[in-house]
Amino acid sequence: MPWVLDRAMKRHLFLLAALTAFSPVPSRAQSDDLAYCNTLYDLAVRYRGRQINGESKPDPDMVLKAMAETGMDAAATVVIGDTSFDMEMARSAGATAIGVAWGYHETAELAKAGAHAIIHQPADLLVELRRLAPAA
Repeated sequence: MPWVLDRAMKRHLFLLAALTAFSPVPSRAQSDDLAYCNTLYDLAVRYRGRQINGESKPDPDMVLKAMAETGMDAAATVVIGDTSFDMEMARSAGATAIGVAWGYHETAELAKAGAHAIIHQPADLLVELRRLAPAA
């Protein structure tokens, strides 16, 4: 999915924030994923949920803090996730929730949790972002 994010950011000037509920000591694979993203993108913010207030998903504090730090409002914020907790977190923060069908939770769970859209392959993200921000 990194190439999709790269194209979206270059074409539309998106800010990217990496928010995760990984434990304070992430696994090697989780650390590698975050390090890879950090080398590809100048992330606006990056932190773990438990670092904020001890809460984690679906508590909206991670998203609310990222919005505050970047000066973005909820109408301009999109949360992309693979669990129902991600969708609930986005909705609770007033952000748009996009679920990915290849993650931890089934698409029915993502829809039930309030996903505004569910994408089935990484390239679909570009379509959804264009639909959400046609003027960008």
